[in-house]
Amino acid sequence: MNKKEMEKQHFLLLKKAFLFGFLPMMSSLLILHLWLGLFIGKVISDIGTVIFFIFYKMFLNFLDIKDG
Repeated sequence: MNKKEMEKQHFLLLKKAFLFGFLPMMSSLLILHLWLGLFIGKVISDIGTVIFFIFYKMFLNFLDIKDG
């Protein structure tokens, strides 16, 4: 095996390592990151909903006091 064939084999090995190692890892990290983002967004929206209902209740109580 001469030097050129060795370099070609090395390049093919690196290419396989990249395709079957790095890319799936990056895609799974991206999916995990998206799910984490969605989860954090859901938590923030739930907190916002609770705050909205608290203020809505306070507003309704204020209207009741005003009418009475």
